Amino acid sequence: MNAIPLPAVSRINAPAAVERCAALAETISLTKHAELAEAVVSLNRDLDLPAIDAPHGSFSAVAERAVLDHSAATLPRPLTVGELLAVLEEAWA
Repeated sequence: MNAIPLPAVSRINAPAAVERCAALAETISLTKHAELAEAVVSLNRDLDLPAIDAPHGSFSAVAERAVLDHSAATLPRPLTVGELLAVLEEAWA
């Protein structure tokens, strides 16, 4: 499940996690960390992973809860409800 929103999450967190993204990109033989999200999109496609299987109408409630979740503290930077909604929208498409 984490692989599905990973491209959107990596894009939104990249400015706050430049070194981490660069290290991961290098580990998987990418020349630039900017290619990381697209590499994950390609991998997800190769693995035939689905989009998020959740009712679109539930995204606001999910984003509101996610901001308050204890695991939010492990993100490279705090995300707003709006940013989390954007992640869900991208992963749902």
